[in-house]
Amino acid sequence: MDNPDYQKHYEFVSKLTYQELLKYFIKRAEDRIIEWKQQLAEYHKEKWTDEGYKDILRDGKNRDETWLKDIREELTNFNQGLNPPSFYTKYQ
Repeated sequence: MDNPDYQKHYEFVSKLTYQELLKYFIKRAEDRIIEWKQQLAEYHKEKWTDEGYKDILRDGKNRDETWLKDIREELTNFNQGLNPPSFYTKYQ
């Protein structure tokens, strides 16, 4: 945590309420998804042949889209005063 940017970010995030934190996560995930899509468009525009790089871009985009969906669901549950569905999962 010696980096001042990380310290400023930590101070900013630590002052947020849970609802504000979820909204912040949603905004960051949406921004990252846009970046992934732009990089994929650039990949196809330049007609690169490195399939591994394309897979990395696709995996990152898919991972962030899944995470965004989960965070939106958590925010919806929080706004309705509900516990997350994972609280009710039965483990065997």
